[in-house]
Amino acid sequence: MSAATLLRAARQATGLSQRSLAARAGRRQPQIADVERGKHDVTVDVLTELLAATGHRLVAVPSTRTSAADAAAAIRRALVAGQHDRALREALQLSDDLASSEPVVRAALCAAAPELSGDQRYDALIAGIVEFHLPRASRPSWVLEENRALKSRWYVDDTPGLAELNLAETPPALLRHGVVLAASELASV
Repeated sequence: MSAATLLRAARQATGLSQRSLAARAGRRQPQIADVERGKHDVTVDVLTELLAATGHRLVAVPSTRTSAADAAAAIRRALVAGQHDRALREALQLSDDLASSEPVVRAALCAAAPELSGDQRYDALIAGIVEFHLPRASRPSWVLEENRALKSRWYVDDTPGLAELNLAETPPALLRHGVVLAASELASV
């Protein structure tokens, strides 16, 4: 995860504007914006200080797997580029990475609330995937946010004739978020 993604996710998770984060950290707002855009590399000390101002702590996780925040950022980039297939592959890669991680690492990879992708369907899919892979006691609160669930169902695979089959094979965690995707599809393509 980049410093830009990490800081933006931490700031947004606490509902802070760049200006209010800057005031808390004794910095100027343009400095915060530059860090969040990845315009400047920051030292670990500076990143630690900025995260502390959001109420977060920088922790090393023994994994090179994709975090929920990284997946959301990659999905956002794919959607902006009009690459919906790539966006779906990024979500499925998150599922693969969580499935192959130790439980404590899995929880750490999902602790930071990911920024919204710009497409509520994918935000619901990410939350559903995290809920699917984490036991209730380990689930971060962001998974239950209203903007991470759909009001009407999204059939990820809308192939004619498969809707009922996919609905029957969709894990309850995904259905709670309004996403219809068979459990067998929760693997990279």
